[in-house]
Amino acid sequence: MKRTTILYAIIALLVAFNVATIVTIIYRNDSNAAQIVADGEATPQNNMGKYFRDKLNLTPEQHQLSKTINQNYHRRAQGYATALEDLRLEYIAELGQASCDSLSIDRISTEIGQLHKNLKVETARYYRSMKEICTPDQQQELNRIFVTILNRDTPGKHNSRNQYQSGESGRRGNSNGNGNGRHNK
Repeated sequence: MKRTTILYAIIALLVAFNVATIVTIIYRNDSNAAQIVADGEATPQNNMGKYFRDKLNLTPEQHQLSKTINQNYHRRAQGYATALEDLRLEYIAELGQASCDSLSIDRISTEIGQLHKNLKVETARYYRSMKEICTPDQQQELNRIFVTILNRDTPGKHNSRNQYQSGESGRRGNSNGNGNGRHNK
């Protein structure tokens, strides 16, 4: 009897994950080509180079460097995004099977996790490269833009992480900078 209950619980979790995935796909497909950021401005999806040039007031040299950085990032990121989409479709197809194979689900989930990690690392590399070509004032604005974009890409999350927008460092919950989240006495 316990085995049946466990199987039903696993099936319920998989169905919930499948529904969440479908809702996410529909939500993302219905969104506009331009996303609204915290200050009410639209950030163009297809022309971030021009957006950064204008928002950061880049010099011509900085703009040329940013174009190269942007092209390299998008080439690598697109590869990850395509592979992630293929795996999501494979995952959904596996869930749709009469008897889905848990080993396949585990393998696909692991691959999705690794690709997602790689994409996050690539995004951090892009941010650091952009930061290197910016002046301190431009770096602050770049940070604000990235925080806004990253918060926007997390539906349902509060903007409580906006502490990073002002350049504060540390981990979540670390309000004192000592690394443990506790107040010093």
